[in-house]
Amino acid sequence: MAPLRRILANRFLRDSSVLQAGSLSISGLAFLGTIALTHVLGAHRQGEYYLAVAAYSLLWFCLNLGLYPVTISQVAQRLTSGDRQGALSWLAYLFKSGVPLGILTLLVGVWGVPSALSWWTSDPSANVARIGLCASILSISPLLELPRVVALAGLEGSRRMLAVTRIENAQEVLRVVLVVIGALLTGSAVGPVIGTVCASALGSLVALVVFQRERLKHVPDLPSMGEILRAAVRVPWTLGLRLGIKMGIVRNIDALAVQVLPALVLGHFSSPQWVSYLRIAQRLVDVSRMFMKGISRTALPVLSGLAHVRDRAGLRRVYWRATLGSGFLIAGGLGLSTLILPWAIETFLPRDFHHPVWMSFLILLPGTAVVGFSVANDTFYLVTNQLRMAIILSVVGLVVNTGALFLACIRWPDYGAAVGLSFTFLWSLTHVGYAGWWFRKHRKQETPA
Repeated sequence: MAPLRRILANRFLRDSSVLQAGSLSISGLAFLGTIALTHVLGAHRQGEYYLAVAAYSLLWFCLNLGLYPVTISQVAQRLTSGDRQGALSWLAYLFKSGVPLGILTLLVGVWGVPSALSWWTSDPSANVARIGLCASILSISPLLELPRVVALAGLEGSRRMLAVTRIENAQEVLRVVLVVIGALLTGSAVGPVIGTVCASALGSLVALVVFQRERLKHVPDLPSMGEILRAAVRVPWTLGLRLGIKMGIVRNIDALAVQVLPALVLGHFSSPQWVSYLRIAQRLVDVSRMFMKGISRTALPVLSGLAHVRDRAGLRRVYWRATLGSGFLIAGGLGLSTLILPWAIETFLPRDFHHPVWMSFLILLPGTAVVGFSVANDTFYLVTNQLRMAIILSVVGLVVNTGALFLACIRWPDYGAAVGLSFTFLWSLTHVGYAGWWFRKHRKQETPA
């Protein structure tokens, strides 16, 4: 009982545990939805669905600013110092900037993405018109998700992690249920896409309800949605533009390299079914990577508060605690996964999925074990004002890793994307190495507040 009481008394560990439980639920639900789609759609049509998601994601990551983590950091700092107006301004700016970005994404998604897919996709068996239609439908998602994004930023900034978990679990339940229903009704990628869009809208309604309840009961300093909307009219466009662009480059490059480019490049050199095999293998390693999410999202407001009061010693301790803790947890999770997954794959997936998914998982294994130690990298760059170096390392990494991805896919058309993705994960060590060098360089300046 004593260790349990110490965990409950430590807010960082308590918040991390809440988000870890939420991440476990979300990963489990996502995997169940993936398994359902394998049986309803089959590998080829499921691969078309994943190609549509990848095409939309490429568009969104090219346009999206990195204002979500920036807003969480700023809200945490403002609420810590009692600056309610400052927290209101940042939440209002997050909403204000999201509206034109969402409209632009919709316009480009409807008129530009289908043509780009026709030019890129080379497999004659792929239904390019249907993939383009699905990507166009998904392009309305940023506008539908904007209320949820603002609500989650406010709740994470005020460290209401249980409320955050409730919203995200509700969103994932809605998504999985509606995606599977859509697949059953249409028998193609169009149904899951429509289900995804409907879940985005319903998830925002759930977020608004939870946000209002938490604000009234637990965080009276947190602005209401009405206040946020009114403040969005007068908040300047330049408030977080520069910081958001910098953070957006770092975050979006990582997402492009991990979530988008492998699927699109594999779809070009191979076929939609191999995109499906790769994405299922990614889902499997994501179950082990779930430990990163709770620690990372708890570390952001904590490190932001320490940076605000200039406690560099505390900053260093929390960074390494989060980095090492997450890395060892993921390594342990991966070790356990290798014992369980052969049975799970044979039990739950169709026979033609068994060997490709298992081999792809094994190829991803070493890179995933290494990337587990990168949990606090983005937060470190943000709170130490080192985003310029983050951009440099990320751009260099994107060039190097994309080259490796193309070469691997040329050499091994079916498994090359998994090889390239594992190599991309290994690049995360450069960020951890820079953080270690930075802390060592500034060790003499550590003066706890």
